Order: sequence, then structure tokens, then C-alpha cells
Amino acid sequence: MTIPLQRGMIYGPVNSRRLGRSLGINLLPLKLKICTFNCVYCQYGWTQIHGDQLYDTSLWPDIPDICAELEGALQGVTPPPSYLTFSGNGEPTLHPDFPQIVEEVIRIRNFTQPS
Repeated sequence: MTIPLQRGMIYGPVNSRRLGRSLGINLLPLKLKICTFNCVYCQYGWTQIHGDQLYDTSLWPDIPDICAELEGALQGVTPPPSYLTFSGNGEPTLHPDFPQIVEEVIRIRNFTQPS
């Protein structure tokens, strides 16, 4: 059984036995599952679009939008999540700006941590 794709860039918090409260960060286009694999256990079903097949870079969420969504979500979540998790509609490391996004998420996380 498959579940619907994430409808937003930020979702949760999700409660996990392993991680506690985690806020999900979806770095992929909102209406597509993009992955390099075709795992039989994937909750989103079979992969139709692999990472090297997405040529339209305008479909990827951009860094300022991701940061704004994350900052807004962190302000609205009480208590704050224990973790920020890159996940979403496929493989998040396929985002062309993944290294820069990680740096920005770390900056936001460090800035918004409670004292």
C-alpha cells in the first residue's frame, strides 16, 4: 500500500520511537517522487522519475523558500523537535543545492535552539 506524497516542504513533527519528535524537510518537487532506487518497501510506491531524468530545475524548491518554511515551522512547534530530518518524496540528496541547504538548515537550527 502506498501513501500520498508530502504536500509541503516541511511536515510534522513526527513522533518516532528512535528519534523522538522530528520535523521533516522535503527537498523534492511537491508533486513528484524522485529517487535513484526502486525499493520494494518504499511507502510512496515505484519510482517513475529517477534523479537523472529531472531536467527542469525550476521544479526544485529553492533555498530561500526552504529556509523561510523551516523558520516558520520552528516558530510554530512547541516543544521544539529533537531532530530535523531530510526526507520527503524520494531521495533528498538529489537536490542540486543539497550541500548549501544543509549549511542553511544547520544555521537555522543553531539560531533557533532554546537557551
